[in-house]
Amino acid sequence: MAENKRKRSEPSVHRIPALGDMPLDELARLPDEQFQAYLNANGFQEAALCYRANPDFILREIAGEKIAVPVNASAQQLDGVICFTETGCFLWKQLLKDACTKEELSVALTREYDVSKETAVADVAEFISKAAARNLVLIA
Repeated sequence: MAENKRKRSEPSVHRIPALGDMPLDELARLPDEQFQAYLNANGFQEAALCYRANPDFILREIAGEKIAVPVNASAQQLDGVICFTETGCFLWKQLLKDACTKEELSVALTREYDVSKETAVADVAEFISKAAARNLVLIA
């Protein structure tokens, strides 16, 4: 079974609002450990971020494909069609119902599908990363 597992990094896409009193150019130059300490000291917790579906997209099923159809301004920014897999569609529907953390999405995935917690966490991280890159999800 180990040969079926994918290698993955821990992608995450989100905006960090200005925190504390350090100018952003100084913040950007901090070594990783100091940057993490600064974020923690100023109340930032990535795990607590909630995501929601971008209301500028609606879900349609066309010819058996589940497609995110852009409406409003998003239509002008898209250079193709965004299709969901069955699992991606499940996650998207969760985000349509309510804002969720990655942890909440992972738990929902393990309840719905025969998947380990580790795989669910990796799949959710990848989904959020790809969806955020396409402006499909927003931080709630």
